[in-house]
Amino acid sequence: MTERVYQVRGFDISNMTIVEGDSGLIVIDTLGSPETAHAALDLYYQHRPRKPVGTVIYTHSHPDHFGGVKGVTSEADVASGKVQLLAPAGFNEAVAGEVVLAALPWAGACNTNSALSCRPGRVAMLTAASARRSAARRSA
Repeated sequence: MTERVYQVRGFDISNMTIVEGDSGLIVIDTLGSPETAHAALDLYYQHRPRKPVGTVIYTHSHPDHFGGVKGVTSEADVASGKVQLLAPAGFNEAVAGEVVLAALPWAGACNTNSALSCRPGRVAMLTAASARRSAARRSA
């Protein structure tokens, strides 16, 4: 793209942008799954210096822009402050308002009480309306 700014395309329906800082990387949008995000970061490292990820930025609340976060960093690194996680104001509310996540990409397993079947690390999404219908059927 330009000096110190790189974009990985074709691994997912969205793109991952990587900005090289002096001591670390800024990853903008982490793709839709940890597997694709990890593969995209590995491709970057094949051609550029292996600096640590220092910041992750979510541009908006669509799962293909934040679902791969565990492919570029860990919960421990975010919790310790080693990696800064930035999202727009109201991000969590926007995610909750758009979709009901039966399994978060960073949760590692699906809800065993759910009628959905999915593999660990995968996102299973329902619209809010279909989630209400499923809940109504289970309680009937």
